[in-house]
Amino acid sequence: MTGRPTGGILLAATSLLLGAAAPAQETAAKLDQCFHLQSAKLPFSGIAVASDGQARFERASGFADTAKSRPPSMHTPFRLASVQKVLTAVAIGQLADRGKVSLDAPVGTYLQGLPPPIAKVTIDQLLHHQSGVASMTMLNPQIARTLLSAKTARDLIPLVAAEPLAFPPGSKTQYSNGGYYLLGAVIEAMSGRSYGDYLQGQVFTPLQMTHSGMLAAEGTATRFTRMSPRGPLASPQPVAGEPDFPATAAGDGVSSAEDMLLLGRALVGDTLISKAVKERIFQHLTTPWKIGQSGGTIGENTDFAVFPDNGWVTVVLSNYDPPAGELMGEVLRKVAAGGPCAPLGPEDRPSPFQLIVKPPPGAAHS
Repeated sequence: MTGRPTGGILLAATSLLLGAAAPAQETAAKLDQCFHLQSAKLPFSGIAVASDGQARFERASGFADTAKSRPPSMHTPFRLASVQKVLTAVAIGQLADRGKVSLDAPVGTYLQGLPPPIAKVTIDQLLHHQSGVASMTMLNPQIARTLLSAKTARDLIPLVAAEPLAFPPGSKTQYSNGGYYLLGAVIEAMSGRSYGDYLQGQVFTPLQMTHSGMLAAEGTATRFTRMSPRGPLASPQPVAGEPDFPATAAGDGVSSAEDMLLLGRALVGDTLISKAVKERIFQHLTTPWKIGQSGGTIGENTDFAVFPDNGWVTVVLSNYDPPAGELMGEVLRKVAAGGPCAPLGPEDRPSPFQLIVKPPPGAAHS
């Protein structure tokens, strides 16, 4: 394999060293080198950017449109997949700071009519995937119909309420889109606004995130996939035959690399939520402390990381199948955290789609 991802690099922005001190410059240079090494390991389309407020690295490759004529840019909206959950957590944190939501309160305090076992689950358990609420990471016809018809986050409550808890709340950790559907409904109930309107008014507009929202508008990066009913394609092609699901509190909103950097810079500081609430919601489990999320489904794969301890933010937005984006994100954020560049291939993190010949009704949706 050559050092260039298939599809061709159309844009290769060099590191922007904005008068930074030597250590920041060195990190930006290492990020640039690591991008090349990771691209040689696994083809990548999308954009990667990182900054600590002094030095800045950015690089893009591949295509953002169906005709394969437009390169990605810092302002190209990409689908966020499950990185949307970071925005949901921020919104819950803001409501906690305003005294409208208690992280220790049962979700039934804010949402009426839930089955008693689910009503007793706490907001904190929902945030940290320790609730036992149905995972709903695999689409089936019922979930798909509900997502396509829902007008508000609260319209998804019956979908979650119909499923029993998978385990006693607090007894284990299991990734749950269903839990975040409930958090979206809590945001609506306690703010008096739709989930999307809340984010627009309290996050996007204050941070000047002008290319972020709930809908994949014109100019959003085209999703490319190697999957087809006849088996893996020789090269990625535009995703066809799959509905464009509207965003929820669990995933599928859109944003640009520039906008996500703005969000990351705000999370390095305490402008969006207080430090105490931030440390509660984004648990301080690593050194350096990392806030973030990866996510992906067919034709989209994202990775977002914020390191409040050293000030670095990394953003990777990809319009290729997993694991292209999340592996690029993992190797870059290790460098940003002060570690070495250690490129990863699909053998290190197999794609959930690599063995699929014909995508089943329950294609992974994270």
